[in-house]
Amino acid sequence: MTRVRAWVFCRAKSIEENLKGLDWKNDIKTVGGDRFVVIRADIVEHDCYNVVLPVDAENSDGLIAAEDFIKEKFQVEIISTVEVKGHFPDPPHNANGYITEQEHEEGDRDAPTGHVNKSPGWNAWG
Repeated sequence: MTRVRAWVFCRAKSIEENLKGLDWKNDIKTVGGDRFVVIRADIVEHDCYNVVLPVDAENSDGLIAAEDFIKEKFQVEIISTVEVKGHFPDPPHNANGYITEQEHEEGDRDAPTGHVNKSPGWNAWG
């Protein structure tokens, strides 16, 4: 089964306030089931958008459902959605990441700190 992976670029007036009001584990983590997963929300500085959300969806309809959910839950305007056509490394969870001491203290203490040979998405905090 091939899933649709995408980056959703959005603009919000006060994204940090919008994110603070969300309970990630209950409001976001379980929504969508196998149909779609909103992986995380990255706050960024850019002229056109200020939040980027990686999404994994079972198909194009699932991606549309994810976009609808993002607009409603995060109270954002979607600027652009870019569909991923390939990964390097493949599979993407073979990528590298880094977990800081602070992230380790705030999250899963069984996770290692420093450079990890797993995708940054594996790091629940970064």
